[in-house]
Amino acid sequence: MRNMLARLMYGRYGMDEYGRFLSLTGLGILILAIGAGIFSDKAYSVLYYVALAVLFYCYFRMFSRNIYKRQQENGKFLRHKRSIADRFQQRHTHRFYKCKNCKVTVRVPKGRGRIEITCPKCGYKFIKKS
Repeated sequence: MRNMLARLMYGRYGMDEYGRFLSLTGLGILILAIGAGIFSDKAYSVLYYVALAVLFYCYFRMFSRNIYKRQQENGKFLRHKRSIADRFQQRHTHRFYKCKNCKVTVRVPKGRGRIEITCPKCGYKFIKKS
């Protein structure tokens, strides 16, 4: 059985961090769907189909032979996850604002009062409380 599974997965992408995230998300939505089924059949069916779609995409990625594309998807997920973790760590010492002109996120230190912020990309100036 073990050899058969190894032969099946040969040349395929397998599981990575994005795949684990998708599978846990799909299972979480499925549990929500079961809980929602107690109260409403319509909410159950919508959540159920969303969970199935997420799990189908997870298995599609796992059995895919396009390894380059799956690595790109995983890299994009890891970069996004890292940026969220970095912002979460800096929430006590810095504030984050979006430039109204070019939509770039600008980081400024907290506790400086009302300051004029200059966007490093486009040079747009705006005043915010830090």
